[in-house]
Amino acid sequence: MSEPESPLESTPAPPGASRSWWIAAAAVIALGVFHSLLYGRVVSADAYTYCRYAENIAQGNGLVFNPGERADGYTSFLWVTFLAFAAKLGIGTLAFSKAMGIAFHVGSQASLLVLVREIPFAGRWLALAAPLLLASSSAFAYETAAGAETPMFVFLLLATTHMAVRATKTGRGDVVWGGLAALLALARPDGALAFPFFLAWRGLARNRILEPQLPLVRALLAPVGVFLILAGGAWAARFAYTGQPLPNAFYARPSAEALALAARGAYRALALLDEHGGFLLAGMAAVALVGAGAEPWKGYALFAIAGRLLLQLASGGEGEGHHRLLVPALPFVFLLFVRALDHTRAALSARLTVRREFVLLTTLLGGILLACAACGWRTSLRRIRPESLRRMDFEECASVRMGKWLAENAAADAWVLGPGAGALPYWSGRRAIDWNGLTDHFVARTPREAGPDWEERLLRHLFKERPSYVFVPSADRETCKPGSAVGALVLASAEFREGYVPMSVLAREGETEVWLFTFKRNDLEHADPPGKVERRTGP
Repeated sequence: MSEPESPLESTPAPPGASRSWWIAAAAVIALGVFHSLLYGRVVSADAYTYCRYAENIAQGNGLVFNPGERADGYTSFLWVTFLAFAAKLGIGTLAFSKAMGIAFHVGSQASLLVLVREIPFAGRWLALAAPLLLASSSAFAYETAAGAETPMFVFLLLATTHMAVRATKTGRGDVVWGGLAALLALARPDGALAFPFFLAWRGLARNRILEPQLPLVRALLAPVGVFLILAGGAWAARFAYTGQPLPNAFYARPSAEALALAARGAYRALALLDEHGGFLLAGMAAVALVGAGAEPWKGYALFAIAGRLLLQLASGGEGEGHHRLLVPALPFVFLLFVRALDHTRAALSARLTVRREFVLLTTLLGGILLACAACGWRTSLRRIRPESLRRMDFEECASVRMGKWLAENAAADAWVLGPGAGALPYWSGRRAIDWNGLTDHFVARTPREAGPDWEERLLRHLFKERPSYVFVPSADRETCKPGSAVGALVLASAEFREGYVPMSVLAREGETEVWLFTFKRNDLEHADPPGKVERRTGP
């Protein structure tokens, strides 16, 4: 009798090529698209930043936010490139970014389905639970519609994982997964963190029957070469163009203590976990990691999840309930969770009759899956109220309204100062400086250097040309309260108090009430803005 084949070298049977299975898979993808469309009115601040860079490229101004100022306030070179092609063809960049988000959402689901086929699930229908949970994820639906690069990053991470798993099992495809890893690094610089771990696992978990002598040139050096040519070349070009190897966003991060950032990142990670079924999801996913040596894909999944968690803890995560850093880990958490359910099903089916197995598994496993999926939908329905979904005459948020008003009424050489580089700078079309540093190298680095006179140097830099307008989001209607130390420094400065007067206070609708204060230089005269302030009040 021949020896049984090792699980590592075996080719798992696909979870079913029947027409009904693929119809169900298509329905799951359609459900995810529908979920994303619930957030159709959402546009993230980063989306406006990307669009402004792309439109400047199309207009011949170069890869800049403000013409003549080389500061890369974006994080995804690849996403800006896609949008620049659209702008060059005359396609609206905002609409194109949202359409690309939907396309990459579908691509991510398709990549997850292809990866599912590489896993020897005992129940082929249970394998669809991972795409179903991803389709039900409120965080993934939000990021899909937000117009930023997250769905593209998820797609590339899943595609890289699939090709690395394929290369580990068959010994072929190392150049392909190395190229995909390079695109992942161009999608976000932190995507490069996955490459060394994937490379190490590729060597450790290799198929020793197909690669008995470990051909390092093909298995390890080939992906390294492709990665260095593509990603290394792009980084070298970035350094030559901007004078720094990483985007400005990485230098403009808050300079809080590492422990405080880690605590904040952990809290926001727990909030995301709560939105997707809580500790049951994480616990069963952790249990599924047992046996990673026999199933190489589990090692890649572990590294993908660990990389996103480390980045979350190091940076503190995104604010305002956003989970852009952690969303790429969700498909792998869902995959491990469903694999744990599959192991449970296989263990129970060996001890039960067919009828009892059907009843027990339908109630137990089905209930667990529905509960986890319902958590995501509950969050979405809480964020997007039914009465709001039926209204098509949404009020534009305050930043968009003020930006459009500035585009029509402000002088062509006017410029604005405030936190962020989102809707207001984009719609105004005017030069803008983000006092948190996204659009200016000096502003990004000065607070972090924390020299003895950094506050004075920063204020001198910000007010040396006297900005025409200063905008400040605040949670308080009566008193303007900026959300950062630099913002408080600006509003407390003599230059601001003596040279600017309140011009407008607008409300922005959302889960929490936010007010947009706009101040103008005291020598400017123009038409009344929306939300005009009649009397002078201090900030």
